[in-house]
Amino acid sequence: MNNTRCISLLLLVAAGMWAQGLKEFAIEPVDSMGSHHNTLNDTSITADRILLRDLLAFTYDVPRARVLGPGWLDDAYQVTAKANPGAEDQFIPTLQRNLLERLHLKVERSSSVMPVYVVKLTDPGKLQSSSGASSISGQSGSVQVSNASMSAICNLLTRSFERPVIDETGLEGRYSFDLEWTAGDRESLVKAIRERLGLTLTEDRRKVDVLQVNRN
Repeated sequence: MNNTRCISLLLLVAAGMWAQGLKEFAIEPVDSMGSHHNTLNDTSITADRILLRDLLAFTYDVPRARVLGPGWLDDAYQVTAKANPGAEDQFIPTLQRNLLERLHLKVERSSSVMPVYVVKLTDPGKLQSSSGASSISGQSGSVQVSNASMSAICNLLTRSFERPVIDETGLEGRYSFDLEWTAGDRESLVKAIRERLGLTLTEDRRKVDVLQVNRN
C-alpha cells in the first residue's frame, strides 16, 4: 500500500471518529496487577488500568455486578477517550460502538435471576433529606455521601457488595451521610447501614436486568 493511500485511510478513520463524536480513542491490554488512577465522566476517560467489566458498566450505565460474561471481562486495559468539542452528547454512544468494534464484543441487554440484597427503610428518623450538588467519595472502610438519591446510594452499595441492591425504601429525596465499617467485613457494613441509616438489607433472589457480553 503506498503512502498516499495510507494517509487517505487514516484521514477517513479520523473523519469518522470526528463525525461520531470522538476526538481521541485508544485502548490496549495491560497487566491487571498494580496501582491505577482512573477518571471517567460523560466527556472523557483516562484509565491507567481498568477492568473491562468496569469499563462496560460505566459505558452502559449499569452496576458492575450486572455485567455478565466470560472470565476475560476481568482483563485490564489502558484507555484514553475524549469527546469532540460540540459533540459531547455523542461521546457515550460513539464510545460504545468503538469498544464493540475494537474488542469484537457482542453486548445484549437481558434478564437473569441472581442473588441480590433488598434494602428497606426500618427507621425513618435516621436519614434526613438534603439538597445541593451531589457527590460520593471514600476509601476502604468509609464513604462520604452528599445529596445522593436512593438510586445512587443503591449503586454504591451494589459496588460494595458486588451484587445487585434493590431499592424498596420508597424514598424519593436526596440524602447526605458519612458511613464507616470494618473494611472487608460484609456484616460490619450491613450493621453500619442499619444503625447509621435506618436501612435493613436482606438477601433474596430476583430477576434483574443484566448486560450479557460475549465475543463476536
